[in-house]
Amino acid sequence: MTIWMVFLSANVLIYKNALVRVDFLDHIWPKTFMKVRDAAYTVIFVVILFVLFWQGWVQAISYWGVPVTGLPVDKFWIYLSIPVGAFLMLVQYALNLIRMFFGKGENAG
Repeated sequence: MTIWMVFLSANVLIYKNALVRVDFLDHIWPKTFMKVRDAAYTVIFVVILFVLFWQGWVQAISYWGVPVTGLPVDKFWIYLSIPVGAFLMLVQYALNLIRMFFGKGENAG
């Protein structure tokens, strides 16, 4: 249950742009550089999350039919939190990229 909460709350943090980040030098850099830097970080995170989604799905499928000790539940449902959470974060990062370059709002430079 905890891992489901972590992945779902991470999606909210991505939406609010509240993930841990190093921004103490932001007052030195021009806004254009910061926009490109943020986009580069987002693309890197998207690649990592895509791998996490893919490998999480492979892992979850491998536990189909394997019961959790002492519970009438397959381990599949526990491991399914990884691809579902990664997918939701991928969607949120894609929306943030769109908002960053084409829209208005708190993530727009």
